[in-house]
Amino acid sequence: RQRQMCIRDSYSLWYLFLLGIFVLFNIDSLWSGSVDLAHHYALAYRISEQWLLSSTPDPTLGEMNFYPRGSHIIAAIVGVFFNSTFIGIQLTTLVSIAIIWLSILAILNGMPQRIANATLLSFFLFFLVNTFILRFNLHGHEVIGNFFYSQLVAQAFLYLSLIFSMRIEKKFGELC
Repeated sequence: RQRQMCIRDSYSLWYLFLLGIFVLFNIDSLWSGSVDLAHHYALAYRISEQWLLSSTPDPTLGEMNFYPRGSHIIAAIVGVFFNSTFIGIQLTTLVSIAIIWLSILAILNGMPQRIANATLLSFFLFFLVNTFILRFNLHGHEVIGNFFYSQLVAQAFLYLSLIFSMRIEKKFGELC
């Protein structure tokens, strides 16, 4: 029992390692062909420039005056460390994509061991079939066709909350 827990806990280190590799190899790539990227950049840049947006709509931001700003604030904060709001958006996007995919793997891995192994194998096989034959859009594509940046970051937070809830339940049991 103890050995099984150690093996499962070591998966977390592999997930973090894979996240780092994914971000490192894609840091200089931005795949969006959408004009929405410019709108998201404008809002994130304005936040990084002033750190406070007025309650009156700014005509230069257009529809971004009414857009949720949480992900843009994160991009502005990350951008401070790299002296580039654009890199802040790129890193936040990459980390969000990686978090979603790694969280899916962690959720599948959280099942009982025999089911987890079969499910992970099935997931991997379906992933290969989709990659080479079906070519359906999967998580991450929402920033290629249309730069749905805020939605992607929100999905990443949702998946992280699921992982956090699974850990809490595993440690303390069900609350109800």
